[in-house]
Amino acid sequence: MPAQISKSEVLSIMEKIGNICSMRIQVYLVGGGAMALRGEKDATKDLDLIVRSSLEAQELKRAFESLGFDVNTRHPQECHALVDATILSASGGGVRADIFAERICNKLRLSEGMIRRAERVDEWGELVLYICSREDIFLLKSVTERSRDLDDMIALFRKGLSRDIILEECDNQTDPEGLRKSSIWEAFLLTKLDEMERRYGVKVPWKRALKTRAELKMGAQRLLTLIDKGMNSVDGLSTELRETPAFIRECLDYLEKNNQIVVDRKVRPHRIKSPKRAYNAADNRTM
Repeated sequence: MPAQISKSEVLSIMEKIGNICSMRIQVYLVGGGAMALRGEKDATKDLDLIVRSSLEAQELKRAFESLGFDVNTRHPQECHALVDATILSASGGGVRADIFAERICNKLRLSEGMIRRAERVDEWGELVLYICSREDIFLLKSVTERSRDLDDMIALFRKGLSRDIILEECDNQTDPEGLRKSSIWEAFLLTKLDEMERRYGVKVPWKRALKTRAELKMGAQRLLTLIDKGMNSVDGLSTELRETPAFIRECLDYLEKNNQIVVDRKVRPHRIKSPKRAYNAADNRTM
């Protein structure tokens, strides 16, 4: 197989894989492969494939091996960030397939929003192929750390992206257990946008909105640490973090709307607690 594969070759490979698979699999193609299918680049050197379970990932791996691909026992140097991928290469080198189960680079997950926005390409045997939206590919490429992904990001940016979809998906990626355990995806993307602007001399019109969102979430995350330690007043939090009371209130509003804190408005000044601390206090009062 060639080092670069075209749209027709991507479809040919996926058709062969579909005819080998013995269980129903929905496969979501991202990265250069998806861009090639949309005609946004002439060819790609790897197929980034996401499935929704480890069982589906194992079946996809088996199908690629049946087609003559070998599992890389050592990740290529450029793939050091792909810690959770099964990486396979065609015999003799050339095209590579990176298979992910639900998460990319142990970071972004295949969300319901991504699934809803994905475009169905075709179906072969037990395999249904989808390509993710430009916005989702753009966001996924911001966490891969492969140098050539920045080239794909600028190509996607020049095609046109929806700011609202990207900001919404960053929110969707927040850990279900809350901001305490979540990465701030807006901050990851902001770093990549800065690099993209420097390298290509472009200006991202919605970068300011992204930066504002990143700063809000990072401030809110810092507040949670202090609230969990028992700090419960705006003035105290403002002094500790060296931020304005207005910014502290904005972060607290965000946390309250997302059920990360409880605000007791029956007292003056208002008291702030984590839901767990508030729950334990209520238990103690009833004992």
